[in-house]
Amino acid sequence: MSSYNVQIEGMKELIKAMDEAPSIIKPLLQSAVVASGAIFASKTLKDDPIPWRTGNLLLSFRFTTGDLLAKWYPTAYYAIFVHDGTSRGLKANPFMPKVGEKAKENINSLFRDATRKATQKISGRTSI
Repeated sequence: MSSYNVQIEGMKELIKAMDEAPSIIKPLLQSAVVASGAIFASKTLKDDPIPWRTGNLLLSFRFTTGDLLAKWYPTAYYAIFVHDGTSRGLKANPFMPKVGEKAKENINSLFRDATRKATQKISGRTSI
């Protein structure tokens, strides 16, 4: 029986590029995480979706980041009561899912761009 051998050119470079992939991908994704803060801020608006009485709730929002982690949250002590309501008759106004939904498309775009850039950088390190 005859055999046929196939040699993949550039395989060593491809393996090396894949080994380096985490160090290429992580900074790009972290940049997208950090950039998402501006998007959340632009989608957290007076009366749409944040209820407005004094403006304190809206002004209390903060953005923090960590290692591939972002948090966008209100710091006003009463935010949870506005969001979830109370047993004493304050109707719930779940504004956080509304902010997330409004920001979703733009944030997804940030991460698609970061993934595309990572793929280009990794593929640029090979001759395949």
